[in-house]
Amino acid sequence: DVVSKPALASLAIFDISLGAKEGTEQEKVLYYWPFDIAEHIQVKDIGLHEALINFTTVFSPQQPCEAVHLEKHRLSFYQAEPTLWFVMSVSNPAIKTKDSTVYKEEELDDIVLKNIVCQIYRMFKLFNGSFKSIVTRLGLPALKQKLKDFITKLLPILANIDQTNIFNNLEGVQFLPVNEKTYLNIQSFINTTENNFNQIQYTCFLYRDHLIYSGLELDDMRVMYRFLGLFVTPFDENVTSLKPDSEPGLFSISKRNNGFVTILDSTSATPRVYVGPQDDENLLLIYQMQDISCLFLVNTETPLDTQSLESVIKPQLSSLAGTLKDVYNKNSKAVDDPYRYIYFNQMNLAFKTSIISKGTSLSKEILRLLNEMHYNFEKSPDNITEVIIRTQSDTWIIGKKSDQRELYVLFENKTSANLVEINDEVQRLNSSYFGSIFLD
Repeated sequence: DVVSKPALASLAIFDISLGAKEGTEQEKVLYYWPFDIAEHIQVKDIGLHEALINFTTVFSPQQPCEAVHLEKHRLSFYQAEPTLWFVMSVSNPAIKTKDSTVYKEEELDDIVLKNIVCQIYRMFKLFNGSFKSIVTRLGLPALKQKLKDFITKLLPILANIDQTNIFNNLEGVQFLPVNEKTYLNIQSFINTTENNFNQIQYTCFLYRDHLIYSGLELDDMRVMYRFLGLFVTPFDENVTSLKPDSEPGLFSISKRNNGFVTILDSTSATPRVYVGPQDDENLLLIYQMQDISCLFLVNTETPLDTQSLESVIKPQLSSLAGTLKDVYNKNSKAVDDPYRYIYFNQMNLAFKTSIISKGTSLSKEILRLLNEMHYNFEKSPDNITEVIIRTQSDTWIIGKKSDQRELYVLFENKTSANLVEINDEVQRLNSSYFGSIFLD
């Protein structure tokens, strides 16, 4: 028997406000992959997608079509902007024999697929701006060209269906906790730098992939952190395990041990990013020194002398590096614990886990259950605060939610354990690690 893995079949991006007249339907198509699909087939597919959107909007105006399950494919719908839609089609895994092909229709996860599409849009928006702002600034043909240039190179990474997991879906940020004195020293460094160089609009400060300070809004920082993990860092070998196998052609990164990181995109040596509710345009500068990464988002209207900037920040970063190394090493030793858990705080995107350091050897069944738990905590109208599951392989999965904090704990090979014993273990972990946040 031959088992085929799930794979991206197509990605359509279209604007339902365009091509309203008969014979102009092709105007709706902003992007369609693969490129060798004939235009009339693209138009037909998008017409079907739009019909499903219109039909489901009648019954659910606030939440129209999100997913469609077919024998051979599964479709994920995402409304990126008021009239702009992404529809991703993924082939279902299949078992092929000499006589037949059996499609495993329930293998794929709607939550995972939708999150992939969201990440594609957010990454595009960070480096190009919203679709609406691009059309306003540059026109519709420029939008189509930007989509072709950017998303085509992004697809092999973010649309790697078989490699997605709960860590990608949460899109959390790993923080490095520091004491008050160290934090104030970092804050003083940032304030001094921004005062001396008023072209700097936002600053972010990281040590070995761990965020310490960010001037960006949460949603922007979430995408920026994902960008850093994919293209610029990681320093941390644990994060490396989540990195894609192949380096994409979207950005060409030239690293230095101490100095500015050269980031080449398809248009310039210094990429532009668009942040905030108004898509403020900024140049992105990244300076790395002794495992510290400083991100500076710089106003595009007034030139900034990078040599002058380096002369100011280099001695200060040198003095901070030793302190942060001690803090990081102390925190790293504390990671070695007996529990397998995932903690996520939606309020500040804080993410912490012992599972990555122990290897991401979670079965597809467990990953699916974790995704479902997270989805139910976020979306369920029943205000679910606790879920306990025991799998056929005697793995216990406990999910707890308190306010916007989520905790997932795994106990494997607990054949003889009962619910009371498992609950006691969770309470011990909660008291030791999270200050009894999740106590009933």
